[in-house]
Amino acid sequence: TRRKMKMFGRDWQEQLQKYIDPDNIPAYYGGNRNEPDPQCSDYLCLGGDIPPKYYMTNLTETSQEEMEMIQVGKGSTTQVEYTIDTPGSCIRYEFITKD
Repeated sequence: TRRKMKMFGRDWQEQLQKYIDPDNIPAYYGGNRNEPDPQCSDYLCLGGDIPPKYYMTNLTETSQEEMEMIQVGKGSTTQVEYTIDTPGSCIRYEFITKD
């Protein structure tokens, strides 16, 4: 699954066109497709309501001592493995970037 996820920077529109034909990308997102709805929500699933059980206010606070911090350099990758013993557990993560 790691190979299925792509994270783009400021050039995300250019990068997106490496994977998707510009004729299939709405003009709103830098492609060539023009529809009455600029975001093409008739064929793009833009998500939906987030169930309240996932709201940050419903999660227990985690202290920094309980967190694991991993630094990944520019152009590098890393793999993290965890054993999850409790069904229905919620795995949280944060991305922090520095210029």
